[in-house]
Amino acid sequence: QRIIYLEGVWTVPEPLDPSIQPKNKRSHHYYMNSVLDSMKTTSNVSSERTMPGITLFVHRYDPNNLYHAQLDWWNVYQMMQQVGLEDPAAANQKYRIIFLDKHGRKTMYDQVWKDLFGAANIIFWRNQLRQVTSFEHAYFVPPSYSNPIAANVHHSLQPYCPQPGQMQEFVNFALQRYKLQNTKQLLGRVVILRHPAKSSDDPWEALRGELMMHRGSFLSSVQVVDANPLSFREQLELIREAHVMIVDHGVEMSQLIWMHEEDGAEEESASDVAAAIPSHLVELSPTSHTTAQDVYQDLLAWKPHVQHHWLPILSDPSGLTLDKVDEVTSLVTKLVETDAERGVWKKMGAKSLQ
Repeated sequence: QRIIYLEGVWTVPEPLDPSIQPKNKRSHHYYMNSVLDSMKTTSNVSSERTMPGITLFVHRYDPNNLYHAQLDWWNVYQMMQQVGLEDPAAANQKYRIIFLDKHGRKTMYDQVWKDLFGAANIIFWRNQLRQVTSFEHAYFVPPSYSNPIAANVHHSLQPYCPQPGQMQEFVNFALQRYKLQNTKQLLGRVVILRHPAKSSDDPWEALRGELMMHRGSFLSSVQVVDANPLSFREQLELIREAHVMIVDHGVEMSQLIWMHEEDGAEEESASDVAAAIPSHLVELSPTSHTTAQDVYQDLLAWKPHVQHHWLPILSDPSGLTLDKVDEVTSLVTKLVETDAERGVWKKMGAKSLQ
């Protein structure tokens, strides 16, 4: 959805600092190159409309892809911190987000944008700006794939240096916007995120059935979920409650950033730290895949207390098959039982369901 701007579409009263121009024409900077190349400097700027306060310009790469949408949300949130918009919901802060891409309305995550940043603050360029408009303070948000979370993929852009504290701040921001900051992790709760396009119901239901046979020891519940019909709030709540999340390799792996983390930092003794509640991500991966080429490894580096368990067992491109159910069941039950033996249940005052 690339847009090419004609010369003079953008005007500025003073020449721009050349150092802000991206140094090459690589695709991950293309929208900024196009904007900056079209800008003209003129002292006589006339407009039919003026937008006061702060304007954030965003170019969404793929608004229907969860991975890229989350990178965009991260970039907007970080930009807000830089320009002093620490509380997007504050009534006295005049700002807006304008999309420069051609995707328009009715994309999968439109409602999430509105939930996170305020419905009144979202402007779709093609539909809502019909006049020559001046902006008091304008900021161009970097494109999603220049995000530091994806730095290992585009390692030539910047050093790869994960900052888990920044990730936690972003997660807390989203949880507060959805009023889910007090959602508790449920010990023994297993959530299976099924990708409906990849597999029939049978292997997933068989996996659920095998795991449910262990319910009553330390497994408290097992749920097979197709995330698409759920609201984003429902997805967040489900993931925050999970002790173990099982997911096919693919875009749903992006959900790992919302998983509960407990690093034991506030515990009083070494034994309490050892008994901190873990979260487990079980990735069912194609046999031909290697984690070294994986963008989701970058996300995991920002969530150091989420334990990743990689199972390269999928030989069928459609996803999980019945002959692999026992292997997944064995791993998940072992994880939950090991946590129980470490004293997690005792620490939390929980009891076995035996």
